[in-house]
Amino acid sequence: MKEPPIARNPSSTQPEVDPIIQAYGLDLQGFLAVPNALKAAQVGWIRTWEDLNCPPGPSGWLNMIEFLDSRDTERRLYCNLIEGGEVFEALMDHPLWFDALQPEAGDGSITLVQSEMIVSPQPSSYVTSTVALVLVALDDVPEQHQSIRVVPGSHRTKLSHPSHSMPGKWDSLFTQDICLTAGDALVLKPGLCYSFRTSLVDRVRFLRLGYALTEYTGEFYCPSRELRERLTPVRKALISRFVPRAPHPRERVR
Repeated sequence: MKEPPIARNPSSTQPEVDPIIQAYGLDLQGFLAVPNALKAAQVGWIRTWEDLNCPPGPSGWLNMIEFLDSRDTERRLYCNLIEGGEVFEALMDHPLWFDALQPEAGDGSITLVQSEMIVSPQPSSYVTSTVALVLVALDDVPEQHQSIRVVPGSHRTKLSHPSHSMPGKWDSLFTQDICLTAGDALVLKPGLCYSFRTSLVDRVRFLRLGYALTEYTGEFYCPSRELRERLTPVRKALISRFVPRAPHPRERVR
């Protein structure tokens, strides 16, 4: 199967936004909606890849891609997704969101630390992240059933969202629901409160990419030697600070 190339795909009806205004909005609210970030062919290739490779049973490996079964039959997580081929690799520096993150990176310190696909995420309490996140929807479902709930500006407070201490009572406090259709992306700044809102949906898929905008410690994506050998110099720079991992005993070659 030949992978379609990644390219800009602006909506024919959406006007161009001044980058300065866009950067101001991202800094102020903590999130940026990017409609039509992926073309239909790109979304289709990713969904086909997942349909063909979705393994039954417990956690394991697909070549260099780890999949985790979280004991919930409605949820599956694919880690190290960038190892999956050219389309996934091109997501690393996709201009429709990568350009928005670059000003935050200062002296070129932006680094890819997560690349995963979430299948059927469950509604959750508010969570924050120590890295900048990009979420890309891969399925079309009724708007009221697929959205990301954010708390605008919450990345600027040192307090946790009240729902952490009083679950169920403050869920709608200061929130905004961002409805996503297949191919739409949402950029989230570090520390922003967000949650998936996908109740009543049997199967929903999201890509989740995580970028470190400063020196980052903790769990991170460690690329395989095979990936590093075929990456372009620009993309290799996004992960070059990490030492390639040793082969995992469960990794296999198809």
